[in-house]
Amino acid sequence: MRQVVAAVKYAHAHGIAHRDLKPENVCFCSSAAAASGFGDVKVVDWGAAFRFREAPMRTAIGSVAYSAPELSKPAEGYTEACDLWSLGVTAYVALCGKPPFWGDHQNQLRCMKDEQYPLDEAPWDKISGDAKGWVRSLLRADPAHRLAAAAALEHPWLKRPRGFARTPLCARDVFSTIRDSASYSATSSLFAALVAKQLDHQSLQQITKIFRDLDADGNGSLALGDLRRGFEEAFGADGVELRDVAAVFQHMNLAGTGSVGYTEFCAAALWRSDAISDEALRVAFREFDRNDKVKKELAACAPASCDIPVRDSFSQEFRQWLAKAGRRPSASHRQAERAHSKSTCSLWSRACSVVTGRGRSGNPSGERTAREPSCLEVAWGEPAAGLLLSPFAV
Repeated sequence: MRQVVAAVKYAHAHGIAHRDLKPENVCFCSSAAAASGFGDVKVVDWGAAFRFREAPMRTAIGSVAYSAPELSKPAEGYTEACDLWSLGVTAYVALCGKPPFWGDHQNQLRCMKDEQYPLDEAPWDKISGDAKGWVRSLLRADPAHRLAAAAALEHPWLKRPRGFARTPLCARDVFSTIRDSASYSATSSLFAALVAKQLDHQSLQQITKIFRDLDADGNGSLALGDLRRGFEEAFGADGVELRDVAAVFQHMNLAGTGSVGYTEFCAAALWRSDAISDEALRVAFREFDRNDKVKKELAACAPASCDIPVRDSFSQEFRQWLAKAGRRPSASHRQAERAHSKSTCSLWSRACSVVTGRGRSGNPSGERTAREPSCLEVAWGEPAAGLLLSPFAV
């Protein structure tokens, strides 16, 4: 349930209401997790979602049994608090196996408004007071009196210990990779973000667990202090690696928001991953090079120093995010970018090899490959778009 609430908090922070939360729209990420009843879950079916900051919500939508009472008069408008009511009903059903309200629609609506539902008889007599208190705090008829998603996530029932005790070696390896990724250019990092979008849950499982452990407030992004804490737990408080944390954090902040999102974290952690399939690299490369201009240069084995006319070759979404990350660079930024572009990341090298059919990894001896395009070759100043993943929702 904590993961589901975290997904709702993340969506609400980005101005999106799901509007159809129910058990059927919470799915386990693997068959093993489903069989055991434990493991990672995702919130799915966002077809009824709405950007509530752009316009008022006045449509009755979603499953009636899980819909908040204010949706009985949708023309008056309602807020994202409707999702919190649905979470309360979902938790109620998960805990006792029955819905809190039944009978015809009018009877259900009356009980909703009166906040009348069983919480004392079996099996509730064996369920913790924290769990029952959490349900009560969400099944409030007045939306203004319901817990917000952030507060619901901080409730004692959903509190859990944090840290890397379960996978210390994996955490150390991930943070070593993140530290090394700071030597690559912004364009390489953005390409890695495109690769991350193509990977399934299994490929990102360990990275996701570490990100969640670092995300202290569950908002789907990391502050510098969160990353520093991860480095300290991985390398020790006196580790020499901690000297670079601020610079690494700045490099990871591709979207220029002042925090590191899940996509950016995945991009930095993927550099040395050998588990990435060739197909994922092909799909990411196609997204990166919509007009085949980079691919044509690869096919021609052009000199590494030649100019690639990539200004129009990226997809719109990728160019918009790249524009936000690069801004309008200064002369010093240009010099740094040119220096960075001489260092080609392993993912980019593998992608070039896969696309040209020259092997799974590396560059055949004596052959030239296309240089990595610079951020400066992309049109600047376009409105930013969210090329973002969420660790909680799909």
